Amino acid sequence: MFNMRDVAKVFQGIMMTRPQSVPNGEVLTRLWVHEMCRVFYDRLSSAEDKEWVGRLVTQYAGKHLKASWEYEDVFERKKIYWGDTLKLEAPVKYLSLIHISEPTRP
Repeated sequence: MFNMRDVAKVFQGIMMTRPQSVPNGEVLTRLWVHEMCRVFYDRLSSAEDKEWVGRLVTQYAGKHLKASWEYEDVFERKKIYWGDTLKLEAPVKYLSLIHISEPTRP
């Protein structure tokens, strides 16, 4: 289902950022989580598998990247998003769209 090209896609996504987009370790961790989700999590079809991968990603982020997040923080309450800007001359091309929350209804 997955191969080494998929792992390379995670690193390619990280390398698309410019240094000013990643000022500290927490932002780099959010970027890594985003890329892991983009490459692996989003391709899964069952909720069971998605939860397993999500928990694994948050576990590794905590263990190896010193993030203090829980699964619910990243995959249920606050989502992590990254995107590129529409202006070609923009100094930052791929940036964090910090924790966009779900729209609230009046």
